[in-house]
Amino acid sequence: MASNVYYGTVELEQRDHGLRLSTARYPADAIIPAHEHDNAYVCVNTAGGFRERSDRTEREVRVHDLVYHPAGHRHADRFLQSGGRCLNFEIAPEWFAGLSGIRVPGAPVYGSGPALRRIGRALIREALQPDGPLPLALDDLLLELLAQFRGPASRRNGRPPRWLLAVRDRLRETCGQQHRLANLAAGAGVHPVHLAREFHRQFGCTVHAWLRRCRVETAVSLLADADRPLVDIALELGFNNQSHFTRIFTSHTGVTPGTYRRQVRGQRR
Repeated sequence: MASNVYYGTVELEQRDHGLRLSTARYPADAIIPAHEHDNAYVCVNTAGGFRERSDRTEREVRVHDLVYHPAGHRHADRFLQSGGRCLNFEIAPEWFAGLSGIRVPGAPVYGSGPALRRIGRALIREALQPDGPLPLALDDLLLELLAQFRGPASRRNGRPPRWLLAVRDRLRETCGQQHRLANLAAGAGVHPVHLAREFHRQFGCTVHAWLRRCRVETAVSLLADADRPLVDIALELGFNNQSHFTRIFTSHTGVTPGTYRRQVRGQRR
């Protein structure tokens, strides 16, 4: 099976910098014959379940479980009576090429532990947001996933290294810009996987989650200016549009930007 073809009914498809994101729905008891993909890919099971056979072993994949297949790995699937829906991230060689030296698993990985399921849920949330996925968010999560394949990270220990604090400061100073994890890592002189792993270990969240929180904090100060249109603030801070800004701001503060602005103006009277 070629890398540009998927079984099931494809509902969504987007491409970005060597990543192809797609969702596919499968009917009850669907049988997918033995096949392989030209590129490596990560599958997140978002609904239903299936049993996958590869390397003479059969495994059950449940909701929020992750499956990683290296390029050319042969496997077959059989969906359960509930059918299923999968979110697929096909990873072309050029994406890996931007991460020089990365160690990619040469065998399939089936993930169902708490850390991998958390990443799976986050991939679903970011990939399916109505404004479209953000490149940094997907880079961040996929690299965190690859870091998990290499084993659990050690616990936080002491003050973050200077290079990591410099990355954090750069993000704070340029929170309205669009970033890629590979570029941030190159500026810090470290590997992208190491950056993703250390950032989460030291600050308790992904790079993208921290950047999003920083944007909201900056928006709080900008909203004190009652004359600035909300759409201008949204675009200045790197949000896709005003709707995206409103959704993220509300999720962090519990109120919309417009409501927050009115509250601030009311307190000044």
